[in-house]
Amino acid sequence: MLDVTVRYRVKSSGDTTMSWERRSLSSGIACLWLDTPSDRPDPHHWTVLERTTAIIPVTHRSVVRHIELRGHSQSPTHGGGSNRPAGLIRLSYASLRKPYNREYNVTLLHEFGHHVDWRYDVVRYVRGQGANGRALLNTGHSGDTPGPGERIADCYMIYLLQVIAGCRYNHRADPAAYRSAAARMRFDLLLQSRAFAGFAGFRDWQSST
Repeated sequence: MLDVTVRYRVKSSGDTTMSWERRSLSSGIACLWLDTPSDRPDPHHWTVLERTTAIIPVTHRSVVRHIELRGHSQSPTHGGGSNRPAGLIRLSYASLRKPYNREYNVTLLHEFGHHVDWRYDVVRYVRGQGANGRALLNTGHSGDTPGPGERIADCYMIYLLQVIAGCRYNHRADPAAYRSAAARMRFDLLLQSRAFAGFAGFRDWQSST
């Protein structure tokens, strides 16, 4: 798919009209960003976004309407955020420039994990899986937002990084949780949920760590 860039003007929640540009990635996922020189993503950012969205399962890509690459003066000021009713992900200006997002944008994968959880009710499924489910939902998490959904979003992100992309990822909040048998247990729970039903081959892949 060729990149298509479209410029248009939209109103924010504060009724301030802003000029945005829209670009469709090769994955089919759309990105919007502010049309100001200080806020434009650079070529490396686009390369990372292309690489990152390429490892998201095709069936999951439609759970997000678009990704907003926020300006330096917009919220969130760090990390990312998701709007469930609107089906969008917001990536902060700072997050695009963090060292941990230079190879794959892990913030984007985590936020995608939230939308997949919401669409397929993954937390509810995992809660019914006994001791293994409790272990997953009590995995250490270092983000600002608490709750079981954060653990599902982390698991989704790490599964795509370690298994699909073949990268080593150190989950600093709970390093042992995503190594060897502990990682496979968590990934198996994710893969047994409705989110991965009918995905040929996914259930056979193992952790690369």
